[in-house]
Amino acid sequence: MAKDIYSQSSEDEEMLLIRDRMELFRVSSRGVSSTWVPKVLVLTGLRKEAVASILSISGKTLDRYLAAPVTLPPSSSELLIKITELYKKGAKVLGSLENFRAWMSKPSFGLTGLIPVTLLTTASGIDLISEELGRIEFGDIA
Repeated sequence: MAKDIYSQSSEDEEMLLIRDRMELFRVSSRGVSSTWVPKVLVLTGLRKEAVASILSISGKTLDRYLAAPVTLPPSSSELLIKITELYKKGAKVLGSLENFRAWMSKPSFGLTGLIPVTLLTTASGIDLISEELGRIEFGDIA
């Protein structure tokens, strides 16, 4: 499977597009820079407090990460990468980022009535949302 991975520089780290799980494992194991957080904030439209909660850190810790970038632990790195990929897929499937953001904030029948954004706290939750997008994309019950 082809990989489409952008180069990373220390000053202006690009957000990765990861196309297989092994590459996800490798990149998240090394950790990504906390400079990803502002990019995820813009992409998702989520508040800083919500992203801190998703990453299981305090708002103050997130502020420190933003003030002096650090390499995030693997678990936080994996979540940020998967969220980035999810929002790209969602925008494609639903026609726009705005449509996807709106969908993320409403109960989803295919997710047993859960509000998708509440599932962003774990990799398996993100996978459930991605699977639901796949069903929508191919015309299954959504």
